[in-house]
Amino acid sequence: MKSIALKLCCFALLSLSTAGYSQAQTPQAPSAFDAEIQQGNAQLQAGRADSALDAGDAAIRIDPNRWDGYALSGRALLALKRYEAAADALSKAIERAPDGEEQAELRELRRQCLLAESGVSVGAAPAAAVAAAPAPVPVPAPPSAPTAAPPPAAAPAPPPVAAAAPAAAAAPAPAAPSAAPTRVASSSAAPANGAPVSASGATTVQAAASAAPVQAVSTPPANKKGRKRKGRPAIVLNPADAAWTDVDSGLMWAKPWYFPAGGAIGPWNYRDAVAFCANLRLLGDSDWRLPTIDELQKVYLVSSKAWRWSAPKFDPDSGFDDALKGGLWRPQDFNVDGDIFPGNRLLVWSSSAGDADGEHSGVYFGRRYSVKDGTQLGESFPGERHRNPFHGYALCVRSAH
Repeated sequence: MKSIALKLCCFALLSLSTAGYSQAQTPQAPSAFDAEIQQGNAQLQAGRADSALDAGDAAIRIDPNRWDGYALSGRALLALKRYEAAADALSKAIERAPDGEEQAELRELRRQCLLAESGVSVGAAPAAAVAAAPAPVPVPAPPSAPTAAPPPAAAPAPPPVAAAAPAAAAAPAPAAPSAAPTRVASSSAAPANGAPVSASGATTVQAAASAAPVQAVSTPPANKKGRKRKGRPAIVLNPADAAWTDVDSGLMWAKPWYFPAGGAIGPWNYRDAVAFCANLRLLGDSDWRLPTIDELQKVYLVSSKAWRWSAPKFDPDSGFDDALKGGLWRPQDFNVDGDIFPGNRLLVWSSSAGDADGEHSGVYFGRRYSVKDGTQLGESFPGERHRNPFHGYALCVRSAH
């Protein structure tokens, strides 16, 4: 009996080992997630973007923590010319993708989506990444002795002034009361007052790259009565400090006083804001974008907007509040129905969709509003009884990783 039991045990062990060997030799079938990705890539290469999008969405449902599904959906949406949704999907892929070639490819695809959404030609060459401060214009010396007056000649046209760091920019004058909007003004004209425009029509931004600090204000700014404040030192800009990194979110925020004229640009509608950030070249980086509504509300905080002199409130670590109070950041004053309002009444656009087609979410004194894409400035928001004048603005962000 013992010999029979021993033989049965040996036979069982032999059967198990044979089954294990056979299983090891059999190639494993791809997982359901990988199968969707492979099928979606094949559909995209065949020109069937709708089917590729379905496969990408299916892969996301299977495993929402992997980046491949979002990347597939983003590429499919880009092929379908649904640029806003494509940019959102690619942003999620960037958050999950490992560093390396995948990150660079995804960021470039998202940049193309943002430019296409704003109506800018994707193939247009971007502005130079960095521009130095403009060279001084030579002035001819006066003659040593009086001579006969020559016949009058036409004055030469002034040379173009390149956009540089807001070092030499004076505080902007209030907008003239002419051509004031009635209730809410919309426009698809030039993107932003004071910002250079490229041949393709996109707003371009160039930041000074000198490592040396640039003196922005040599004398203390005047108070409301026109008297100069005493004891305030000159404001000094350092181009190497042109962004703030939020350690909690890992996002880098461009400091708007490094925009042209100390940030005194605008007002912007949604497309202007998208084009501005997509073309921003700051600290050697070119992947700037508009923040999402969630990202923006973590930095642009809720505060009172009841009074004309109310100031917005930002994350204390950002330095935005101090820059506004100290005159370093000088958003341009704006005109609504003949009244001039301070430029700090900012409606900052986000990349998140609004409550209806043709609308996007913006933040005004920390609160979310759904605003029509063509709006540049207005007297109040829909559904509000009180007057809350605002003008459209952009804060630009990128991943610090």
